[in-house]
Amino acid sequence: MLASYLTAKICAAEGLPVKSLTAAALARLEAESWPGNVRQLENALEMAIALSGDRRELTERDFPSPENVRSPEVSCGLRRLPDEGLNYEETLARIERSILEQALRKTGGNKKAAAEMLGLKRTTLSAKVRSLGGVALCG
Repeated sequence: MLASYLTAKICAAEGLPVKSLTAAALARLEAESWPGNVRQLENALEMAIALSGDRRELTERDFPSPENVRSPEVSCGLRRLPDEGLNYEETLARIERSILEQALRKTGGNKKAAAEMLGLKRTTLSAKVRSLGGVALCG
């Protein structure tokens, strides 16, 4: 129930049609201990949604093991290209928006601190936010 709620929340925040989870995907999620709790589950769902492209269902293959979700090297990269492909520009924009939103959330909306966290100039961060049509600071 929590995974479905979080999926709907994430899709709404990203302006996407709500995606569903297959029974196998739910079983995969339930099999994990999720040491990072709800936040770790939410991060895994965000990544799966971002990388699923136009697919309306998330499958068990969309979810890495929780220890890989915590690794920035894995969570910022593409684990595997979906068989049906994806929209490259749209996927990159979603990942970039997610990174910017997380940095701004962690810094309470402070663009200077968020830019420092990401190794960017404040003006570069502001330009990226504008080019993406703004970012949501909710959640």
